[in-house]
Order: sequence, then C-alpha cells, then structure tokens
Amino acid sequence: MLKLEVVIHDQLWPNVVITVTRQTYGGGPAIQQDKQQYDLAFGKAEVMVANALRPMVEELVKRHQRK
Repeated sequence: MLKLEVVIHDQLWPNVVITVTRQTYGGGPAIQQDKQQYDLAFGKAEVMVANALRPMVEELVKRHQRK
C-alpha cells in the first residue's frame, strides 16, 4: 500500500505550514515541509502534492509491469 498524507496548519499565521508525507512499498517515509504566506499556500500545496504523487504512481506502474 502507498500512503500520502497532507497536513496544513496555521499556528504561524499569517504563514501556513504544509507538510506532505509519502510512504512507499520499499522505503521509509519521505517528508517535505514548507512555510508559505496564506495567500500563496494553495499553489504551493498543489505543487507539493503533485511532486509526491508522481513517484508513487511511477512505482505502481513499475510494480505491475514486472508481472
């Protein structure tokens, strides 16, 4: 199973902290964190999630191509 977790908090308002954790089959968790001003946070979160999803989907495809 692959797992992607996104946590966003506002404890440092007006900055928003975005944490993306990616768990794959073979490796431990890969964690990426960034602090953005609230009005830029959505765009940054989109990029972070897309960057985390890409290797996850690639891993699934490779796993099924071997069969």
